[in-house]
Amino acid sequence: MTKMLHSVTLQDVALKCGVNKSTVSRALRRSPSLNPATVERIIAIADEMGYNAEFHDMARRLALRKQGKRALNHVIGLLFPVYPQAEYYSQMLRGIMSTLMEQGFGLLTVGVNREDMPCPEKFIFPPSFHRGDVDGVLTIVRPDHLCPLLENLTNNTGFGQRPVVSLIWTLPGHPSVLTDDEQGVYSAVSHLLDLGHSHLLLLQHYPLGGDTESRRLAGARRAVLERGLDPEKHLLRIEHTYAWLDPVKIAEMTANGSSANHPLAHFLGEHPEVTAILTQNDAGAIGAWYLLRAAGLRVPDDISLIGYDDLDPLLDEQGRNILTSVRLPLSELGREAARQIVAQVTGEAGCTEPIVLPTTLVVRGSTAPCNPARRVRD
Repeated sequence: MTKMLHSVTLQDVALKCGVNKSTVSRALRRSPSLNPATVERIIAIADEMGYNAEFHDMARRLALRKQGKRALNHVIGLLFPVYPQAEYYSQMLRGIMSTLMEQGFGLLTVGVNREDMPCPEKFIFPPSFHRGDVDGVLTIVRPDHLCPLLENLTNNTGFGQRPVVSLIWTLPGHPSVLTDDEQGVYSAVSHLLDLGHSHLLLLQHYPLGGDTESRRLAGARRAVLERGLDPEKHLLRIEHTYAWLDPVKIAEMTANGSSANHPLAHFLGEHPEVTAILTQNDAGAIGAWYLLRAAGLRVPDDISLIGYDDLDPLLDEQGRNILTSVRLPLSELGREAARQIVAQVTGEAGCTEPIVLPTTLVVRGSTAPCNPARRVRD
């Protein structure tokens, strides 16, 4: 008697191929983690045996629903902010996508515009989130903006309490994958103090969201305190918006002669003791460099400058990147976050404590020993 198509199971195919069920499942999804020849062989055997993947998937989903359980869709959602820092998010995205593909998962990306953040009730998730088509969510959105969005999402029965993993920021009640921002800024400040700089300016984004900025500040304060210096006196701070040091806008201000009106220029005029600046990211460091040059200050002869993320180069006349910066492991951050969300949705033992990846200080030509001519005695 000829077998009915639906009587051939995944286990039958696995036994015929001499592999386990998970390998067959990945092969049928053409997972890039398997040898292409292995994939083609398994698919050919499954076709020859008359395996009907669609039938079994439907039957599996119905059985799970009757048991009050969720069916795995092999789809992960990603919430990311629509900001101009393209390479910053692209590196994380590459890490996320490569790891999810290896595990046989797809990715559904959803951009969150800055305009939506103050009004979470106006943000509309794609129908896939509400239908239960998404197994879990990765997010690169600041917690102060994300929490209202997540509250709306988790209140929807189609999503419920599906797992969420946060990148960059800790998210209360959810796993997080972070970069070691405290150690990153600690190493940068220590480098400047070792060069003889004693009055530093730390630029941070405002409004402060989550604990990223507080970790950076903690690292800066620790380095200053270890040298026996008073952070209140030797570590000055300015909180600013993302656009405050936009290199394009600063270049335009420099070209039309209005850069002297920038608040940073005024601040440095009022605080001549400052001989080194640490910025929120490399783009901000480049914007600061334009302002410093317009003010007649040379980097690093008069003032040292450190960026953060090691993504945007500050090129000299020979086309070499001279910007000292703290390098972030953004691709590995994405890979680790993807590993964690897959572990969560498949029921494996994922980490509950934040996973912190190391940063690296890359010293180049924008930092140098403190110029005594600019140094103001305590």
